[in-house]
Amino acid sequence: MEIDANTISELCLKKFDDLPKNGKPEVGKQWTALAGFVKQCGDDYEVVAIGSGTTCLGESQMKKDGLILHDNHAEVIARRSFIRYLYHEILSTWQSTKTSTIFNKSNDGKCCLKSNVSFHFYTSNTPCGDATIFPISQSVNETECKGIKRKCEQVQLKPEKKVCMRETSEEIGQDNTHTQSDINRTGAKCVDGENSDSHGEGINYHCVGSLRTKPGRGERTTSMSCSDKILKWNLMGWQGHLLTLLVSEPIHMKYIIVGGVADTVALKRAFYGRIYKHKNFIRLEPKINLQCPLIYKTDTEFRFGKHVDKKNLKPCGSSLSWCKIETRPLDVAAKSGFRLGTVKKHEGLPKSSTFISRANLFQLFKDVTHGLPQCSLTEHLGSMADKCYKFHKLLAKDYEEKWKTVKMDLLQNWISHSEDLDKFQ
Repeated sequence: MEIDANTISELCLKKFDDLPKNGKPEVGKQWTALAGFVKQCGDDYEVVAIGSGTTCLGESQMKKDGLILHDNHAEVIARRSFIRYLYHEILSTWQSTKTSTIFNKSNDGKCCLKSNVSFHFYTSNTPCGDATIFPISQSVNETECKGIKRKCEQVQLKPEKKVCMRETSEEIGQDNTHTQSDINRTGAKCVDGENSDSHGEGINYHCVGSLRTKPGRGERTTSMSCSDKILKWNLMGWQGHLLTLLVSEPIHMKYIIVGGVADTVALKRAFYGRIYKHKNFIRLEPKINLQCPLIYKTDTEFRFGKHVDKKNLKPCGSSLSWCKIETRPLDVAAKSGFRLGTVKKHEGLPKSSTFISRANLFQLFKDVTHGLPQCSLTEHLGSMADKCYKFHKLLAKDYEEKWKTVKMDLLQNWISHSEDLDKFQ
């Protein structure tokens, strides 16, 4: 069934508009990115999680206690909000007083997604990294050729659309234009071991298909780009590591909808296509089960987005997260990664941590697990109480083994954070 991409995006935009203004950009002065998850049940659509944000911490700013958000890009914040939503739905599945809208009980003590339920992912602009690299062409007046490459670096233009910088040939009464090819630029840096950007002329500025770290000013981050993370989620499932222990099958997206300046060829390449070209893919295809969601572009504009005609906007430092749960569904993080409003002396205390921090999602996992009458982890419950986050991740043996295979044979240069960051309890 064909969907209306604008309908999905408009639902996410409306949900964002309906939320309180705390954590949102200052109108006319700031911009941000937005991402969201939409549940489809038959012909009904409902937003179940959203996130906004543009910032990411450098390596030296990362903390070992799990209380801080390292990556505050909208796509990542939205996914963490989605995971929080899934935990609450799992608990509702097994509670006698509630009913989950998405899960059924399965015979293995886990939850399985209802047959008529699917999920779609929306992002208001092209995710950073490989997806942002695509050719652009412009019809340019000859008098404007000087310095055009610098302008192309600063201004994102819609793909395959001819744009005149000032006057068209019709307006000046003569045909003195020509087409100049260039490539849309990204600040995301290729990781060591990948093909590197040549920074050549025009379309030769970037290479495509490489793994990259997130762009940003100041200290370079070790967080993988959003394009790469979406590629991983299409390989491993969007539910993440720990939730694999509680659901029968990985949770995948049916559609991915992208707003802003986007190119569907680049999106498909970044989100799954580059894996097909890997020399090891044919051998590993039966094991890895790569998912290829349908890709759509939307014309719906996010009013807080970074628009070409609004160059003086600054990025909003805060990140907003929301999911469809009954209690405290909304939270806002500051640029520091702690909850917005946290004073300096309280940073690092539990109350400074957002609901979607790794520490709090880990605690939610333990709370849900102990609240289930039966599950695949029952035999481990006694020994789990004083074990660290890493110990619990290793219990997801199938996920762990698959991810090791993917990293060894397909994504050899993927940057994994230090294991010290996984030792919190």
